[in-house]
Amino acid sequence: MAKHISESTLFAYVLFGFVAGYQIRRLVSSSSSWWWLGVKERKAEKAWVLTVTLTFQFMEDRDAILADWSQNVVPHCRQHEPFLYHYEAGISDDDKNNNLQVIILERYANKDLYLKVHKTSDAFLKFRPKLQALQENGKVKIEGFSYQEGGYGFTTSST
Repeated sequence: MAKHISESTLFAYVLFGFVAGYQIRRLVSSSSSWWWLGVKERKAEKAWVLTVTLTFQFMEDRDAILADWSQNVVPHCRQHEPFLYHYEAGISDDDKNNNLQVIILERYANKDLYLKVHKTSDAFLKFRPKLQALQENGKVKIEGFSYQEGGYGFTTSST
């Protein structure tokens, strides 16, 4: 037996469907608002970017450096360096390196803040000699490059 739906209930369902459809269409057509997918668009700031590649000889050294960096340098930077927009290490998925290659991406408001504030911080000055000792003993190869963003394209961050 079919249930009878009152006219007012039917009207409410139709109205709800119309409003929901309108809102969804508005969100989907908006190129700058994708919050409902967990992504926010932001403008490129023309930041200065440093990319460092560390290729270790031994997994133990890789893990020790990443642990030290994560526990000591990263918290300092998060708290004291608001001009540091992105500071992240990742492990290469290139099989020929046996997961011994680490890529660090650093994104600063400008190069001067990197040179005059970040590189002179207590956290950096305590950490860098540990990495340098591994380098001098042939246990890690350090390579890198930097660039000034051109402001073309966009960057996104998840919420």
